[in-house]
Amino acid sequence: DTQDYSYADGAPTLALMTQWLVDQKDGLGIQFVTHVGDVTAGASQQMWQNVTEALSILDGQIPYSLTAGNHDQGAGGSASDHSTTWMDYYYSPEHQAEVNDTFGGVYDMAPERAPNNYHTFTSPDGVEWLVLSLEFGPSDDVIRWAKDVIEDNLDKRVILTTHAYMNWAGRHDSTGSSLYGEGAGYDYGLGQQAEGTNDGETLYRELVKPYGNVTFTFSGHIFGDGAETLESYDDFGNPVYQMLVNYQNGVANEIQHGNGGSGAIRLVTIDPENNQAYTSTYFALTDSYLSDDRGETLDRDGLDGPYRGQEETLSLDLSAPVLHAIAKAGNDLFVTAEGNGDAQVTLQGAALNPGEDAGLHYVWKDADGNVVAEGATPTLELPAGRHFLTLEVTGSTGAVSRDAVQVIVANDSTLLVDSFNDGDARGWGRGSIAVEPVATHGST
Repeated sequence: DTQDYSYADGAPTLALMTQWLVDQKDGLGIQFVTHVGDVTAGASQQMWQNVTEALSILDGQIPYSLTAGNHDQGAGGSASDHSTTWMDYYYSPEHQAEVNDTFGGVYDMAPERAPNNYHTFTSPDGVEWLVLSLEFGPSDDVIRWAKDVIEDNLDKRVILTTHAYMNWAGRHDSTGSSLYGEGAGYDYGLGQQAEGTNDGETLYRELVKPYGNVTFTFSGHIFGDGAETLESYDDFGNPVYQMLVNYQNGVANEIQHGNGGSGAIRLVTIDPENNQAYTSTYFALTDSYLSDDRGETLDRDGLDGPYRGQEETLSLDLSAPVLHAIAKAGNDLFVTAEGNGDAQVTLQGAALNPGEDAGLHYVWKDADGNVVAEGATPTLELPAGRHFLTLEVTGSTGAVSRDAVQVIVANDSTLLVDSFNDGDARGWGRGSIAVEPVATHGST
């Protein structure tokens, strides 16, 4: 979180950071730089001008991506809504494409906006990577777009960068605000917006767990000991390393120096020959690396032991990802039965099959885990009500992918049916539709 360096007196530190990266590009083999958001402290034009002068040092030298933190969104960085006016101005999609040959595109429903974007690059060992950057508290439809991007790139290893994903106990969720003093998107004005907002736990369930190629997540936002790494697993048993990195204001005073994190840069080094990744932290302001050892002199009462998650060795397969089939249960279905009877419902299952696996097996289960049908598009007889079904697609290797769908059946006995998710607001808004009364005062 470089927000302290968006002020005029802090901007030189950000310039030190970007210049160091350029100077070390060849020696360290730096392939890409990603920012976890809170680029600025208040989203003003002057702040964006300040950081742009420093970030432009990377232009044409090292490809990089930015996304928006809560301080980059809404009026004055209040996260009152998803707007990113000056970020969109200084880092328009056109500008991102001009300075980065890795640039792939932005959120398809807001082609003029900057914070939701993706890049692709090929590492020296030939493995292809996708860096997907999402704004703070991404909306429901941004998650839909992000799923589309991942599913179009199942042959690439994915890095997901977003501002708020992790905290010190795990993934950020509704407990975060009270426990850590920094909430998720719904704890800000974003939570009042019609497009919705989502937390780190939701991102894991929607964008990480269902796929076999998301390798890292990077985020900031939460204060604490500088860095934390959580190892989880996707549906195919692959480890996913989720990293929280924020040296801005939470690290012990003996290394923070009151300078917004002393120009901290988190380095993740990929070692494909040994199937390992190494983490380290460099401080541009002090020209020094952080070690795990706190030293003997501490500035916080009762604080002892090594720093958490600073120098790590992570073990994982870093070759091209295995191409698993991905279950697709289709859109939610709304069916009307004749009279008071049941409805014949044909499910719309399918699978993304990038590996062209000829041995896929499709099974549908109800909310209790009971098998109710087999095959991709079976026809079921369902009574009136809501039915939550899960499609399981098993590949020839035994790998299983799951996706869920809701089926709502109405008949003549149904009083009201609305999923609040069908795009039809009639009957629920403040419109001027006239409604005839069914009874008047004194009538029966």
